[in-house]
Amino acid sequence: MSGEPLLVVAPTPGSGELGEGLARELGVEPVYGEFKEFPDGEEYVRVRVDSGGGPAVVVATMSRPQSRSLLVAMLTVDALREQGMNEVYLVAPYLAYARQDRVFLPGEPVSVRVALQALASTGVRGLLVVELHRADSLSWFPGDGVNVRPLPFILRRSGFKCRRGETVIVSPDLGGRQRAELVARRLGCEWGYLVKKRDRVTGEVRIEAADVDVEGMDVIIVDDIVSTGGTLALAASQLLERGARRVYAVAAHYLGLPGVDGKLRRAGLSGLAAGNTLPWNPQAGFLERVDLSPLMAEALKGLLRG
Repeated sequence: MSGEPLLVVAPTPGSGELGEGLARELGVEPVYGEFKEFPDGEEYVRVRVDSGGGPAVVVATMSRPQSRSLLVAMLTVDALREQGMNEVYLVAPYLAYARQDRVFLPGEPVSVRVALQALASTGVRGLLVVELHRADSLSWFPGDGVNVRPLPFILRRSGFKCRRGETVIVSPDLGGRQRAELVARRLGCEWGYLVKKRDRVTGEVRIEAADVDVEGMDVIIVDDIVSTGGTLALAASQLLERGARRVYAVAAHYLGLPGVDGKLRRAGLSGLAAGNTLPWNPQAGFLERVDLSPLMAEALKGLLRG
């Protein structure tokens, strides 16, 4: 890496906080992109920079509407390359379309592949994401890719304690068992997983079995994202029925959709901690928002060093 990185904050919701946090950790001043919408609904982006010898880093989390956020990130990258910045990196803590990482029903696309290849087409040299739904999805990005795993960090910064012999880390589904094992090994706790079945047509979720004994234990559910809260609410209620003393949850991403916190409270969840990869409002005593800037900054330094 030659010179200090130029940090550019893309005009997508939630990117300002993340950009400021990263700039603070890196000791640089952020540059903010401008955005407006044309009368026909198309997006307009402008970024004015003084080209230097160092790399440019675009911070663009892809909050709702995701399609707009993805396009704005691409336009921001292209605006920098038009001004001679040929070494452009993208920090996309929440990567849009990452959950459709395979064909579940005939006729579907692999959406994360489309998103990653589109970003690569703009000339992005390196990409940093947070808790990708499936880490191996980054293989579709031809440049350098880093997937930051924030759940142990969030747990340490939250008010939830992982005590050996008293706490069990649980994945709400079979697919997340490696995530639960990673967190448990980092923190020295037991772990297990639930078996979740989802109807791919109706979206209905049910839990059929569990590979974990939670009788009399505190349980911390770990997941990559909380969207509607349906899976998390079902898992919490099932664990409490199986004798868990208390159930908490830790997630990398929280969409903050209306009514989700109420659903989780009614299911018996005692609290939820999540990263600040998306804009949402914490609630005292239940929702806890953890700043991931220090963790992302360290990972970004490694990416820039190559």
